[in-house]
Amino acid sequence: MDVFKSANMSLEELKLELTKAVSREDFERATFLRDKIRQMQS
Repeated sequence: MDVFKSANMSLEELKLELTKAVSREDFERATFLRDKIRQMQS
């Protein structure tokens, strides 16, 4: 999944992708997703 696609994802989709990234130990992606989720929630 690329950065541009994640820009169009819903909050629930981002949370699911975050869970997947953590389980893959893709912490760089997880950090990006975490920050995107926080941005959407504020």
